[in-house]
Amino acid sequence: MPSRPDRKDFRAIAMLQLIVTLCCQFQTTSAFGFPTPFTKNKATNGVNNSNLLSKIPIVICPGFGNDQIDYLNPLDQGDEYGFVSALVRRGFDSNLIQVLPLERYEWVNVARGLFDIPNFYTGNCRPDGLGYGWYVKRLRKTIEEAYEKAGGEQK
Repeated sequence: MPSRPDRKDFRAIAMLQLIVTLCCQFQTTSAFGFPTPFTKNKATNGVNNSNLLSKIPIVICPGFGNDQIDYLNPLDQGDEYGFVSALVRRGFDSNLIQVLPLERYEWVNVARGLFDIPNFYTGNCRPDGLGYGWYVKRLRKTIEEAYEKAGGEQK
């Protein structure tokens, strides 16, 4: 029987939802790819968005087959072309942005899911199982570190 999510799970999910919501509030290009100015966020009543963004911790989760360097200095083109740099230009605090520490070769660990018998073969694998459990554990640790680095639960 699956265990109930604890309070940290809900905090992590809420933090990620907030990040996605805030990122979607900024429109930097038009539908045709031309740059447009940032729009004023109605929810903040004109408060500078960069002040709000500078307090939010960010954890970037490398996609399947990707390395953390792909988000910092993609294809050795320079840090200014990385996703982290783009977030900093949009007002996020560089000290609160973390990329999940991961190297490309570690994705071989996903193959361990083949040995999750019978779950793999019946389509019942869990995210914390043999295939992706290593990723989820590392992600949880990185989110907790980012949360604490940002000041934890403030009243």
